[in-house]
Amino acid sequence: MRLNATRADKKEIRFAWCFALVVCSLAAVGAVATTPSIAGVTRSGSSCSLYVSPTGRYSASGRSPGNPTSLKGARQRTKPGTVVCIRGGTYGISSPFYVSRSGAAGKPVVFRSYRGRAVIKWRGSRPPLGSSYAVLQVGSDVHHIAFRGLVIHGANRASSGVKCDTGAHHLVIRGSIIRNTGAAGVITKQCDYVKLLHNLIWHTGYDPNRGWSSGIALNTNVWSDRRASFHNFVIGNVISGASDESSNHTEGHGIILDRGGDVPPVLVANNLVYENGNHCIDVFLSDNAWIVNNTCYKNGLDLRTPQSGEIIINGAGVSNVHVINNVVWAWNPNYPYQLVNGATAAFSHNIAYGGITSQLPERVLANLRQIKPRFRNPPDVDPDLDQQQRTALRPWDVGLRFLGRPTSPLIDGGVRPRNMPKRAQYVLRDIRGRLRPRGAGWDIGAYEQ
Repeated sequence: MRLNATRADKKEIRFAWCFALVVCSLAAVGAVATTPSIAGVTRSGSSCSLYVSPTGRYSASGRSPGNPTSLKGARQRTKPGTVVCIRGGTYGISSPFYVSRSGAAGKPVVFRSYRGRAVIKWRGSRPPLGSSYAVLQVGSDVHHIAFRGLVIHGANRASSGVKCDTGAHHLVIRGSIIRNTGAAGVITKQCDYVKLLHNLIWHTGYDPNRGWSSGIALNTNVWSDRRASFHNFVIGNVISGASDESSNHTEGHGIILDRGGDVPPVLVANNLVYENGNHCIDVFLSDNAWIVNNTCYKNGLDLRTPQSGEIIINGAGVSNVHVINNVVWAWNPNYPYQLVNGATAAFSHNIAYGGITSQLPERVLANLRQIKPRFRNPPDVDPDLDQQQRTALRPWDVGLRFLGRPTSPLIDGGVRPRNMPKRAQYVLRDIRGRLRPRGAGWDIGAYEQ
């Protein structure tokens, strides 16, 4: 496995692991009651270019904490390398915060919390039929944008927390909380080089007119260049409570890689996805996907959807899909893993418990351990009750429930993935930032015990 990383990659990884470690540490001692502290982005203003506060004036320069500007004022003044520091507090918006000014390679435009959590909350109405609103929206062909440590609140009316428009590239969303959106937590459409790192996403898809999406939806990714390395990353996110309240009832997944065929390589690793309405991870008509070291628990809770699989590969002709070191505990009577409509994938060192495995071909079953994972304290889910995704445990309250007990078969049960594309360094640490392996071998699932 080649693990080439740029200096910017390494900096982003250090930030993401710092955030993960602080969140998990607080959760372990019961300190997380509503939203976790945003590590590394809330304290210092030393790297700030522009300052924003809830009482900032649009006309103010924003060049010092004593003369802060508004969100809109800062947006109009950005240039490559600008770091916009948004002071903790609530910022109500009634139209999308539309980012139209790009950064540059090595000089992204960054919007981040400082001195507390910046909560950007939707105050507007629901979008009319035929349109959608995002709380934060990155415009077409805009590039090198980062959102760090924000709380993005859709009030169950904004369609999505963050949306990436056609042709946009090099977008980073990390260490943020996205909650209460009408359709998606994060949705990208025909974008490239997207990194979604250690975000907490909860309660998405509850607008009956706009619910047709999922917690994270990468839709029809495009090649902005033809580099063979990983382009897109979904790493260390915790997702629960997704639903599809539209008349379709086909989404409500934790994560979906949606359509596109020959799309740039994407790594989905170290995510914890539980108690959602539909699949944990859905690879739908999308090539070049690596699904590695994820933990899926009792998804598919919406009985209006077709019988669900936790991890599903869907579509004839789908190629170069790898499913490695994942643990799945299926809600009865769903499928832990599915290959449907002629799909193929390479399976290795996965665990399945609960549900129905009879649909899998023999070559996959032969490589699948069917055994109870022995999580420390997983949340209770009624075996029969419909719509339990509506009351899913919030990600900031989950703590260390999904760590394995000392006798768990997850421990040392995995394998180091081989022959991955370049820039695969994210697999070398777990959801809390711990190096793999810590014992005799790699552990299975999002946690290295």
